[in-house]
Amino acid sequence: MLVSSHFDFRRFCLLLKRDFFEHKKENLRNYLGFFLGYFLIIFVTTYETIDNPAFHPDTYWCPAAVALSLFTIFLQLLWAISTVFSNLKTKQRRISFFMVPATVFEKYLSRLFQSTVVFWAVIPVAFVAADVVGWAVREALGEGHGLVTPHLVAEIGRILTNDGKINGYVFIPTVLVYGSQITAWLALVGTYLLGGTIFRRQPFILTSLTVFLFIILLVTGIGLLAAFGIDWQERVAAIEVIGTQVKVAPYVFPGFITQIVLSLLWTVFCTWYSYRSFARANAIANKVIGL
Repeated sequence: MLVSSHFDFRRFCLLLKRDFFEHKKENLRNYLGFFLGYFLIIFVTTYETIDNPAFHPDTYWCPAAVALSLFTIFLQLLWAISTVFSNLKTKQRRISFFMVPATVFEKYLSRLFQSTVVFWAVIPVAFVAADVVGWAVREALGEGHGLVTPHLVAEIGRILTNDGKINGYVFIPTVLVYGSQITAWLALVGTYLLGGTIFRRQPFILTSLTVFLFIILLVTGIGLLAAFGIDWQERVAAIEVIGTQVKVAPYVFPGFITQIVLSLLWTVFCTWYSYRSFARANAIANKVIGL
């Protein structure tokens, strides 16, 4: 058993169990919400299409169901991480949680584990369950279609196997492609972890608005650079395909490496700030932030 002054595995498991059952009604509502959301998406996009040859699964309902499902899953993964401190919304909950005989690190790790591993495990289970129930309902109504899950898994596999090839030629090392994708996701997760730390109420909405405003400012900045004579279109033409030849601009590889490093640094900062804020939290919430 892993035991130290900061972490005891048995105590950590007991804390997880206590925290889960203390908020079991809220957790079950969230799980049911996942299920109903997926069920509505799948049912609406697949209903009443079986008798019309124009509504072939590969050309009509399946792309719509997969696209909406992927978008919803993406949002729910981010929503989950933003709920990391949802158990500290009220003074009573805060006192109850802070009085638990466990270290600050164990309490923080417990919340982080539940808002990532637990929720992220429930989401695919809820989707498959909704898909099976939707299929059964359609069969009972005589509008039978296959399951959406295999198509969704195939699409996710296609996205994940984007290994930097064009016309069979590797123009970017696979390790950079996957490294860029993974670190970009970690940076986004870190952003919503930071938002869940800073914003006391509606952390997902407020964090999303902040990210949206940042994107607007970024696009505006690029527009200003173009207005001052920087040919941005030339700069972003990083990859040019001429026949079977692929020409890569010299700034592509440094750009990938820079993005990976900055994403990792941002993720570390968000995690550090989140833990630091939690460690300094009081039973009476700060009026500016939620901790």
